[in-house]
Formats: sequence, C-alpha cells, structure tokens
Amino acid sequence: MTLAARRASLLVAFYLISSAATASAECAWVLWGHFLSENPTSRRDGYWEVALAFDTLEACKPAQSEFNKNRGGSGRDGSGYKTVTLYTCLPDTLDPRGFKAK
Repeated sequence: MTLAARRASLLVAFYLISSAATASAECAWVLWGHFLSENPTSRRDGYWEVALAFDTLEACKPAQSEFNKNRGGSGRDGSGYKTVTLYTCLPDTLDPRGFKAK
C-alpha cells in the first residue's frame, strides 16, 4: 500500500473516530501525532506520540489545526525518504497505539 493510500485511509479512520467520540464530550482530549515514513527501517504503520492534552474537544481542535498547518503534512527525512505527519484529537479513553497487555 502506498503512503498516500495509507494517509487517505487514516484520514477516514480519524474522521470516523472523531465523529463517534464527540458524544463523550465530558472526558479529557489528547492531541496525537502520527508519523509515517517510507524508510524501510521504519515501522510500516508508523508511530504515535502525544503532543498535548486538553480539557475539552473545543480546546483541542484549534491546536490540531495549528499543528497540522505548521508541523504536519508531507516531507522528507534526512535520508531522503518521504514522510507524512498528521495530528488528531482523540478522547483520553482511546489510545491509537492499540491495546496493551496487562
């Protein structure tokens, strides 16, 4: 799967998660950064990092827009491989890195 196709499917997934998550507006919100690279030594599904945390979705959304404008998008890493960074707000009850074994 190409990086563009993965990015498009991620955008759709984030939209669905965000629209379903708005029903739980009383929880905290986390601005997550998702980093993808075509570098063969990188994880195929990229990696996630917490950027910031907020009390409300309304507080998180402007930061999401600002981060995507200034830090998100496509680029190239130091080795010349294409990279994509996308920021999204998710409720603190969702961890995009997946479930952790206890």
